Amino acid sequence: MPNLVLAIDGPSGSGKSSTAKAIALRANWSYLDTGALYRAVTYLALEKKIESEDEIVKHLESSEIVFDTNPADPKIFVSLLLNKKTPFSVQKNITNLPVNFRSRNEIIKFNNTLFKYASELFESKSHKEIFSKGAFQEQNNFLGGHVSINFINKDLKRDEQLEAILKETLYQIENCRDRGFDDSEMAILVRDNKQSSQVSSWLTENNISVLSEDSLSINNSDKIKQLISLIKLKVSTNSQKYSIIIGNNILNKINKFLKESSISFNQCLLVIDKNVPKNLVKSALKSLPKGSVTIHYFNASEKSKNQKSVNEITSILLKKNFNRNDCLISIGGGITGDVSGFAASTYKRGLRFVNIPTTLLSQVDSSIGGKTGINTKYGKNLIGSFYQPSLVISDINFLNSLPKREVVCGYGEILKHSLIDDKKFFNFLNKNGEKILKLKSPFIQKAIHQSCLIKKKVVEADEKELGMRKILNFGHTFAHAFEATLSYSAKLNHGEAVILGIKTAAKFSLLNKFLNKKEFELINNHLNNLNLPRNINKFFSLKNLNTLLSFMKKDKKNNTRKINLVLLKKVGSPVYKLQFNEKTINLFLKKELTK
Repeated sequence: MPNLVLAIDGPSGSGKSSTAKAIALRANWSYLDTGALYRAVTYLALEKKIESEDEIVKHLESSEIVFDTNPADPKIFVSLLLNKKTPFSVQKNITNLPVNFRSRNEIIKFNNTLFKYASELFESKSHKEIFSKGAFQEQNNFLGGHVSINFINKDLKRDEQLEAILKETLYQIENCRDRGFDDSEMAILVRDNKQSSQVSSWLTENNISVLSEDSLSINNSDKIKQLISLIKLKVSTNSQKYSIIIGNNILNKINKFLKESSISFNQCLLVIDKNVPKNLVKSALKSLPKGSVTIHYFNASEKSKNQKSVNEITSILLKKNFNRNDCLISIGGGITGDVSGFAASTYKRGLRFVNIPTTLLSQVDSSIGGKTGINTKYGKNLIGSFYQPSLVISDINFLNSLPKREVVCGYGEILKHSLIDDKKFFNFLNKNGEKILKLKSPFIQKAIHQSCLIKKKVVEADEKELGMRKILNFGHTFAHAFEATLSYSAKLNHGEAVILGIKTAAKFSLLNKFLNKKEFELINNHLNNLNLPRNINKFFSLKNLNTLLSFMKKDKKNNTRKINLVLLKKVGSPVYKLQFNEKTINLFLKKELTK
């Protein structure tokens, strides 16, 4: 949508600014509050005692008005320094505005009544005064309007509360009709889809025609889809602040995103996973800023996640004499991102790094948080660094090229995030898991967005994994041992290993009386219903027991001779400060392997 300007108009106090800001934030657009702009001009006119339009124009030509269009923090500045006077001096007296010229009389009457009532509920004298003084706003000449407030007895049963709400809704509609309002002027806001259906059915039964809630659904509007097609998250750690941009078909906007993140360079190295479809690579290349671009194709696999691959990348950087203001861009899955990020972190002690993840797993997990690393024969990711990217661009369109197995792989990390942080999100997965695995919109978008929010929150709280970030390892101590025991073969990819690790860690949580049986069955049934990997004896036998234990003992998170594990108390509530001796885990795995 090149050069698109969206203007929102409406009465005072109707929510124009709030709506515009919300859209601008979601769509990554600039935001200009024209009302604030007019008020800046008004302030200039008052300060300069301007009385004519010609004078205003004259002063505007010499008094600069500057505006910051960031929707998160919009600002308007007007220069008043023609006479070297300090602008915006603050007067320390407070003047009440006795008359409300924005609202109609009916609204003012209601506010006065409500404020007077509310003032009696406060114990604090100062709070009482604020509300009591606000209860005497004078009337204006704007007649009309309608407002009412009703309370439902909280002691009523849920069904009785619903019945009371429905009856009150019907009463208010009839009341508004009696006052001359047309049905087309009425809208009913509800808490959720269930309540929407209940209210809609109730009104229909009472001969009141209802515009279907489905037709109003945000997902059914092409215009709304366009507005919210882009999600932008801000990650703020001690070492770096960067954006995560999520959207459909956004590869043609890479240059725009780079500019917004103040990323410019003379040279750029693209490390591209050979498995990425050529048409998508082509779109990305077209969108890069003009300059010297070097392409290095990388054959991504767990076995190529090693020092040799890192050396190949750094050799190119050295040969082309990249400086620290140049850029390395990774286009690929988690392995490509890990290897590229590690190379960027070590080259001249830090090269700008942009991650464009192309798999579900990398979009929801590995591209966020700055963990980079390579494998060794002694274990997974034992050599690496914490190095935050400068920008992450996740185009959901990449996912359409993935085989089903790779989608399952990413789902493992999404499931993990829900289990360690958000039962509500887990319930969403439980209800819509099949749709997510089929990449159905808007379910896949919500799953990615929510998963990224959880990862962002944890990383911001603990960048270097000194404390709570360890919860992200739920299921991973087992998972990494599974992968290493199979020598990182195609028999078990990382996400599948994580799903097995989740089931194993949940079972261990149950047996050690952290997790109750009901919560365990909730997790187990979810795995069963979606036909996800869940039994380790399908992949391993007793002969693998010692090997599994040896890799668990070498896990990088261990700081004693004991093995660190993250377990669950319930869905959404992890425990991470736990250590177990080898014997305890040995007995547990032996039982699991002989089932």
